Amino acid sequence: MMEQNSSVLSYSSPDFVQWLESEFWELAKFGAKAKTENGFGYLNEDGTIDLSKGAQLWINARMTHIACLAVLKGDESYRSMAEHGLSALLGPFRDAKYGGWYSEIPAMGPVEDQLTDKEAYAHAFVLLAACSLSAAQIPGADELLELALTDQDVHWWDEESQMVFDAYSHDFSQVRQYRGANANMHTVEAYLAAADTTRNGLWLKRAAAITKRMVSQAQSHNWLLPEHYDASWTPQLDYNRENPADPFRPFGATIGHSFEWIRLCAQLEIANWKLEHDLSPDKKLTQEPVNDELKEDLAELITKLWQWYLVTKKVGYQAAVNSGFVYTVDWEGTPVVTARMHWVICEAVSCGETLRRLCLEPETQVELSEDLALWWRLVQEQFVKEPGRWRHEVNAQGLPQITTWEGMPDVYHAGQAVLLPTISLDPVFAWALRN
Repeated sequence: MMEQNSSVLSYSSPDFVQWLESEFWELAKFGAKAKTENGFGYLNEDGTIDLSKGAQLWINARMTHIACLAVLKGDESYRSMAEHGLSALLGPFRDAKYGGWYSEIPAMGPVEDQLTDKEAYAHAFVLLAACSLSAAQIPGADELLELALTDQDVHWWDEESQMVFDAYSHDFSQVRQYRGANANMHTVEAYLAAADTTRNGLWLKRAAAITKRMVSQAQSHNWLLPEHYDASWTPQLDYNRENPADPFRPFGATIGHSFEWIRLCAQLEIANWKLEHDLSPDKKLTQEPVNDELKEDLAELITKLWQWYLVTKKVGYQAAVNSGFVYTVDWEGTPVVTARMHWVICEAVSCGETLRRLCLEPETQVELSEDLALWWRLVQEQFVKEPGRWRHEVNAQGLPQITTWEGMPDVYHAGQAVLLPTISLDPVFAWALRN
């Protein structure tokens, strides 16, 4: 077993909120180490950059988003980090010939035309970053926002299926046949931010269409959501059975994504409720104490999401040997990849926090509080190697391993997880801080 963190704070401790605050700043400081000539690179555990992995679009956009959150939380020193991310997205990452953004470019040096596929997953984070840049009032954000919104309309949104395509050839001439829940999930996240930023209900309408299909798929598969589909949106339940630990397209149901979908469903419903009641998107209804009328009107949805949560917890949480959440399970709910990923437990605590605020039943609130207390302890014991440096993967025995994730390239999941308990659930992240 790995040596446990000796300074673990209880979820109920008066100092826990202070730890969350401190950890956000440590994560932001560590993320800033990723800055390189052409954007943000892939961080090793020691904070150096792995130049062999280039600068990847999803990392660049996520780091830019976190920098904006830091600015909005009051530290102007992160403005230069946000500006650097924006410059990379308007500069070397941008495909001036065919549109959209390159998936990966060299971390340093000149950037030539890239011939790799363009991906909806990473483009969703470009839109999220653009919205956060706008909220942080970074000069040039409006240009990126207009490009990203237009890109969604022109390339990604499929009016027939009411979903987004997953990938294209580099020149957008060929749509790939694969369709994925992952890219659509992060598109919902980006569309929620776009609705907050533009005040245009179209983005909520599209997010609702995506979510409706995915919730239906989850419910029809006993709350084990299929991740992979063909071009007609027929589930491909055996997809990647031979490569089950893939970081973006693993076989089976992905535990962390179910938690993430539950949170996004709730945040979408809050946004739609405000729209129906002619309330400003800026109005905060879920900073505690939560608006009672909202909770009553959302009760039916929260009951459904609670059932999804219970199934996800039952099949995903493994108490034996080294407590924690497995990465994936098969269609019977049996664990497939038993590695514990940091992002999975990050989404578990964010989901639990969301449901805790919105549920009506006292006994449900008690259970959620107990879950959160356990999972935050596991976060500190298993994943926080040092302040701001979170292990990305441990095995079922609690030892660090590199099967799916090496290094520490991602501060986005952890950054949002430590932030959410201290802010309103609505509007989402950047605009909750802005307002």
